[in-house]
Amino acid sequence: MSGSIYSRLRVRALKGAIEPKASVSDDVKVIQEAGGSTWESVKETIVLCLKVSSFVYCLNTYIASTKMCVGPSMLPTLEESGSLVIEERISSYYGNFRNGDIVIAKPPYDSQVTVCKRICAMGGERVTCSGEDSSKTKTKEFVVPDGHVWLEGDNPKNSRDSRSYGAVPLGLLHGKVIFKLWPLKNFGILPPRSTSKTTRDDTNL
Repeated sequence: MSGSIYSRLRVRALKGAIEPKASVSDDVKVIQEAGGSTWESVKETIVLCLKVSSFVYCLNTYIASTKMCVGPSMLPTLEESGSLVIEERISSYYGNFRNGDIVIAKPPYDSQVTVCKRICAMGGERVTCSGEDSSKTKTKEFVVPDGHVWLEGDNPKNSRDSRSYGAVPLGLLHGKVIFKLWPLKNFGILPPRSTSKTTRDDTNL
């Protein structure tokens, strides 16, 4: 009986000697593999962030972006307290503007600010308008130079526009306002609106 127990203990001892044991080097290898996997994940996240940032930048710069237009000059089309709109940029590259378009532009007197106005006349057209002060009944006529547009606010009683700083070069037009996002009660497309201020100037034809 004791011999049988001894044999069993000997067999177990032999099995323990044969079976491999985890060494310190194995632990280091596992840690290194985990560190490499983490670094790969970090690199993938950085690359993804760069791709998303590049896409957003290109979208905002060359295709469309959102703008907050604040002030009374475009009442009642846009709210005085602020309207969030979508401005498409493609038109500015091809000069695809027409009468009635609402545009974002840089005024000639300050290149650091932008204004939201409506195109009332294109280059070569004659525009008839009164002064900024609505109490004045005297009207004036201007011929818009080629490559320029005449901008006015939808609320002429409270708008600083081409009536004070003249026609605006097409190169100062930043983009065309096509959609209103906020307030939600006026959510929707902002189509061009026809104006009755212009006649074609054919004196040079």
